[in-house]
Amino acid sequence: MKFTAWIRALAGRSRSEAPEDTEGTSSSLMATQPPEEADQGEVGGLDFAAAIRAHQAWKGRLQAVVNGESKEQLRSVDVSPDDRCVLGQWLHGPGCQGFHGEPLLDTVRATHARFHLMAGAVLRAVEEGRPQDARQLLASDYQRASVQVQGKLAELFLHATGSERATP
Repeated sequence: MKFTAWIRALAGRSRSEAPEDTEGTSSSLMATQPPEEADQGEVGGLDFAAAIRAHQAWKGRLQAVVNGESKEQLRSVDVSPDDRCVLGQWLHGPGCQGFHGEPLLDTVRATHARFHLMAGAVLRAVEEGRPQDARQLLASDYQRASVQVQGKLAELFLHATGSERATP
């Protein structure tokens, strides 16, 4: 899949309200497949493709914790803040300067913060001995937040590169 098509598919997914719309469809499958030419994703000091893929990987990491299969020591207190990952540091630093005044940046920042709050909530449920609640969060609120952060980040990339006019 071409890089721009992958980004457009992610941007289109974020507009869907129901998490069911983002799982199990061919467009969803296409949107989650990383592009072969990932070196096209750098704009304004951020590798958008790497940031999206890193946030896609969180679902598997959280699922492993919920299932008791993780070798990582993930704690809600460490995951909930949105300024510790590469994307969060960019959103609170260079992204602010490079995209100053861009309303979509504020939307990306808000959806990214919600993503980390939901990931933290999944971990907190596990920490409190509520694995069923963790599974429920992972399949609902976390899933929506994940799709939204990936999609809004893709929209910001399309906007920054002037490719948004062809967004579905």
